[in-house]
Amino acid sequence: MPFFVAAAAVIGVIAGGAGIARAQNDSHENKVNETNFRNSGEDKWKNDRSHIQNEWNTLNGQYGDRAPAVLTGMEPFDTWSHEQIWKALNDHDGGKGVSQADINSGADGWRRLRDRADEAVRVFRTGVD
Repeated sequence: MPFFVAAAAVIGVIAGGAGIARAQNDSHENKVNETNFRNSGEDKWKNDRSHIQNEWNTLNGQYGDRAPAVLTGMEPFDTWSHEQIWKALNDHDGGKGVSQADINSGADGWRRLRDRADEAVRVFRTGVD
């Protein structure tokens, strides 16, 4: 009987060692897969990230850390009377004023920005899915 017990113990040690080796191999494979997935994701979005960084650099070079002058010193239209708003838009003091075409052009620009942002979010979501 002692032979069978000893043989069973040896087989158990070998099987246990195989289990440890298999676990180590699985762990290594998981690390390799994780690295491959990470690299694949980075490669997939590398061009988009580069494009966004280039756009940011362009805007930052143009405006730095401050808002464009057109966005600072906004008039408090919500507290002004109709007459004050009309005078401000029509530059009652003899200046150019604001034309309807300028207002429409600005509004169209904001609409295009919104549409492109919506499209970018849609493309991103689709890419993630």
